[in-house]
Amino acid sequence: MRVGRAFLQTLASQGIQSGASIATGILIARGLGPAGQGRYALLVAAIGLLSTLGGGGQFEGHVLASAGRSTHGRLLLLRSLVQAALILAVMALIRPIWRAPLGLDAGSRAEALFLLVLSLEILALLFRGINLGQHHITAYNVTTLSQRILFTFVPLSVLAI
Repeated sequence: MRVGRAFLQTLASQGIQSGASIATGILIARGLGPAGQGRYALLVAAIGLLSTLGGGGQFEGHVLASAGRSTHGRLLLLRSLVQAALILAVMALIRPIWRAPLGLDAGSRAEALFLLVLSLEILALLFRGINLGQHHITAYNVTTLSQRILFTFVPLSVLAI
């Protein structure tokens, strides 16, 4: 078995991402204290689940649709933006359904940030699918790593969730 440069780069990038995610959890947990940790965990889990559902399998679809062809990139970017905007609009319309179970107050900064982070998570997921499909492994790794580092240095705890 031969290990290629792309594999090593991805492995190193994922190792750093894992470290950034763990550091984020520790920073936020310390900042929120015992009472806020469960609430934060619920919001993060909801964003993870809803971004996967909101992506609608399009990460894989983008990987396959752009498989080595850069000609589909712009169309896939536009479709990604439309999909994220549509999910954001639907989530905004059905706020009363999800707001209470997540413990978010109507019109709060936390609610607005939840919607923003969810839509950005969906976009990031879809954009990574395009990069991966076009074999831009470096771009895939850099964007994924940048996203995790950003979440480390700009944690949601600044909202005092």
